[in-house]
Amino acid sequence: MDEDMTTLRDAQAAVDQLGIALSSADPQAHRRARQEFSYAVEEMVAMVIGSPREPSRVQIACAIIAAACRVARAHGERVAKDTNPADIAIFDAWAFREILRRVLEERLPPDVRGQLLHALDALREFDTHRVRDMIRSYTGMSDREVDELLRKRGP
Repeated sequence: MDEDMTTLRDAQAAVDQLGIALSSADPQAHRRARQEFSYAVEEMVAMVIGSPREPSRVQIACAIIAAACRVARAHGERVAKDTNPADIAIFDAWAFREILRRVLEERLPPDVRGQLLHALDALREFDTHRVRDMIRSYTGMSDREVDELLRKRGP
């Protein structure tokens, strides 16, 4: 069970770091925070739907997943309202959408599922097509180059 507590601490730190990184203009901080966020969400979901765990730890994991969803949702809402969002903000919103889309919502408790669905709703406009168009228009990259960029920098 010590592994569970380490996972919980790491996940909470990843969600906290994500909030800090999103207020930064440093693309490397964004990339690291996105990666840690992705790992944290995967670990928390595995803890919740995986093998039977101590109920209090599952409850903590669910709270962290819900917090992660709230951070992603707030970012998506902020970027959607911005009349001239930064490319990194759009890319982050796309990455959060991709990460959260992979979560099996039907396996989560109802309150956490609600947070996930709210986050996905806020991030719905940041689909791959829109992000691809944004990258192509700003950089003049070919489709192949955009595919490679999304593969390297994605969640």
